Amino acid sequence: MDPGPPRHLLTPTLQGASVSEPILSFQALFLTAFFGGPVAIGGLAAWNSRFFGRGQRDLVLGAVMACAYMGLSGFILVTYWDQLEDGGALGRATKWLDEGWGLAMLGVYWLLNRDIYRADQVSGRENRPAWKPALLAILGGFVVDFLVAMVVVSTTGLLE
Repeated sequence: MDPGPPRHLLTPTLQGASVSEPILSFQALFLTAFFGGPVAIGGLAAWNSRFFGRGQRDLVLGAVMACAYMGLSGFILVTYWDQLEDGGALGRATKWLDEGWGLAMLGVYWLLNRDIYRADQVSGRENRPAWKPALLAILGGFVVDFLVAMVVVSTTGLLE
């Protein structure tokens, strides 16, 4: 008499990684991180995380990383204002910093939530439509970046 397969082989390997609602695709998050920067991906990732119950944790992490980025951007703005006005290599470097930091935030977000994305991929379910929230996040990121730059410029007297 064959005892059958061992019981541990029949247990699900993606326990605790169930998603009750459709989530945003990784591609949508990637494009938001690349074009919108850290503020955009922080907001969109936190909004996406609320669909699988990790929104509070991801919101805190995203806010900390976005604030660190804004602090670094403010420091660069104050320290290298004269070179930034010329629009030279430093201006391009700050653009790369924006894109790179956003992609780094996406990488951290994915590492923390990769089990959810794997479970969603295995389920074969359609992803949530992402173009409206992604565009709102990108526009919101531009607005926040602009406001932070204006606050830094006005409080430090760089335009005088």
